[in-house]
Amino acid sequence: MDISFGIHTDTIRVVIFKKNIGSIVAFAEIHFVNDAKKVIFKVKGFTIKLKQFKRANEPMLCVDFPAYPSKRGYMKSFILEDIEHWKFFNKAILNAYAQESGGVDASELKDYEDVKPEKI
Repeated sequence: MDISFGIHTDTIRVVIFKKNIGSIVAFAEIHFVNDAKKVIFKVKGFTIKLKQFKRANEPMLCVDFPAYPSKRGYMKSFILEDIEHWKFFNKAILNAYAQESGGVDASELKDYEDVKPEKI
């Protein structure tokens, strides 16, 4: 059943919390902002971490979307059906992290998700 929500937002604000916990370098939140510049809702729990992929010689910087533990591992709790939206949020989070850390920006990233850690 579809219900009219009546809220318009076309702006997000990304908030970064830098941490060093194992491979985690930061946590992020996305705040959805309305036309009056008020936060309507927040999505918390994005993780920015270094990951090692088989296709890469060195670890890469990646964004993991929020998830919760279950008996079958971690289940994503924030799902974007459209890949372009997913890329947009990835890019926004990595740009915010770069701004906070003085590191790279998303224009240097391949597919908006990976960067070599020495560029941080």
